[in-house]
Amino acid sequence: MTDTDYILETAVYAARAAGDLLISRMNEGRPKGVTGKGVLDYVTQADRDSEDTIREIVLSRHPGHSFLGEEGGLLPGAQDALWVVDPLDGTINYMSSLPIFSVSIGFMVKGVMEVGVVLDPSRDELFRAVRGKGAYLNDRKIRVNDVSELSRSIVITGFPHQVREHIEPYLAGFREIFKISAGIRRLGSAALDFCYTAAGRADGFWEPKLSKWDMAAGSLIATEAGGIVTDFAGTRDYLVSGSIIAAPPKIHPILLEIVQRTFLPEES
Repeated sequence: MTDTDYILETAVYAARAAGDLLISRMNEGRPKGVTGKGVLDYVTQADRDSEDTIREIVLSRHPGHSFLGEEGGLLPGAQDALWVVDPLDGTINYMSSLPIFSVSIGFMVKGVMEVGVVLDPSRDELFRAVRGKGAYLNDRKIRVNDVSELSRSIVITGFPHQVREHIEPYLAGFREIFKISAGIRRLGSAALDFCYTAAGRADGFWEPKLSKWDMAAGSLIATEAGGIVTDFAGTRDYLVSGSIIAAPPKIHPILLEIVQRTFLPEES
């Protein structure tokens, strides 16, 4: 087993353990211990316990690695080995027992994404990728759709609730994409948005002002499935900027042009 195989094995094991915990808690009824972190930004005890579960598994197998979790922040370790974790992506859905949420675990070496795992525990769907080795849904290899027209494309987005000062330029782009595309969907889990694009269930995903843990694993899965992933400026610095476009190669430039025309002038 190579080091990367062991990393992937750890990520899958940790994601499944966290997913089992989340499902068991959801079946108990509406989650208790909900607190607010900001505007429409909530955390449940299940978020915290899921992250604790993942961190304990990861660091027991890889002592000394760095660990960045949405709830606990950065636990420093080796500078060239970083786990980036969203223990419950889609908390608002989860709070309402809406079964669209995920566990996202990414692993980076010297700033480069090497392994990504996203688990949808409600559907028992495990999306995974290792850099240079393709993307998979359970045991089936996945690819983005070969589509070239936005008019034939379903596009996924997320609403920038936490940065409402950007709502007007976002809505300007939303309006243009809505008029041209076959439809827009909003699922509520950015990690799954990447994965659904990777698996051909949608033909693109865009959203501004995400956090690193929202994007780390999913961006690698979309890239390894043949998608193009950039920020709104068209660069690969999306983990820093927080703005993302992930789409098949022929659709990406169409979305990028619309977003640059409507959103970027607001940031300049």
